[in-house]
Amino acid sequence: MGSREQIDAFARERMSAGDLLTWDFDEDLDEVRFFVPPEVDESTYPLDIEGTHVVVHKLPRPVPYDSLGPR
Repeated sequence: MGSREQIDAFARERMSAGDLLTWDFDEDLDEVRFFVPPEVDESTYPLDIEGTHVVVHKLPRPVPYDSLGPR
């Protein structure tokens, strides 16, 4: 299995567990960026997958519109 296939398989597994929101694979940089919810521990992600550098970014949870109060 190639790097891209392993990254896709890893990402699908983490998404199904709720630990990943989305990801972006950059072949030119040989880098994958995972975007995770704020409660996810970044150390549970590998530093690389088959030689492809892994970068983890935490994204804040969206705030429900009705909880913003009057404008």
